Amino acid sequence: MATKTIKGQAWISGNSLLQDQTIISTTGAVSSNVVALIDDIWEDLTSSNGTFKSNEKKTYFYWEYKMTDSFDDTVEVTVKIECPRPKNGLFTEPYDPSTGKNDWEKYWLGKFKVAYDNAAKYYTIQPKEIVFPGTEYVNPQGEVVTVEERSEANNNLGDITNLLTLF
Repeated sequence: MATKTIKGQAWISGNSLLQDQTIISTTGAVSSNVVALIDDIWEDLTSSNGTFKSNEKKTYFYWEYKMTDSFDDTVEVTVKIECPRPKNGLFTEPYDPSTGKNDWEKYWLGKFKVAYDNAAKYYTIQPKEIVFPGTEYVNPQGEVVTVEERSEANNNLGDITNLLTLF
């Protein structure tokens, strides 16, 4: 007795990549199932032998799966589904791309590192270091004086104390 399997669209639910499948037997019996294509997507994305693929620039990551063509049920087409961004808590500090086991991890660790470094540098309440840019000026004797760039540690808590007294 021959059966036909109609493979539907895949989607991510929880930690799994799932797909609808409808099985039709020659007797006319129909059975609808949901099949896990990948049981744990996070394990797949963080392993050194994950089943995902990427584009040439390693900036787009996806899984490929087979789906029955909607016009001809004798044809299966290959469909791509994008891998998700990392869930909260998947990576912890320090974000070091060189520790990634695969291209997906390296890509996202690099993104997290840039975001973390920028936040630490630009979005603090009070900078830890003040940079005085270098300059040149002409003194009263007509000589050009060059002042080198210098940086000073900002250990003054006055600004933060003033801010905290508002609350």
